[in-house]
Amino acid sequence: IARGEDLSARDVGPSEAGRIRNDLLTLVPAALEHHGERIRLDFDAIEPAVLSHEEQARLFEQLDRLCHAHPESFGWLELSR
Repeated sequence: IARGEDLSARDVGPSEAGRIRNDLLTLVPAALEHHGERIRLDFDAIEPAVLSHEEQARLFEQLDRLCHAHPESFGWLELSR
């Protein structure tokens, strides 16, 4: 999703949320803070070599939209800048 995949038209349920969680664990592990069942994604900790500022902005926008539209599936995720 950071590189342009648009999830707005997809059916986003628990399995899709799990896929996104796994993608984040692989893509930006140093930017994730684990708090029990919750994960905090700190965008300030993402190196531009991993994701450009534009990709980070796109990722934040997509994840923020998903968290608000599907709180039951993304209750584990907290976004921070």
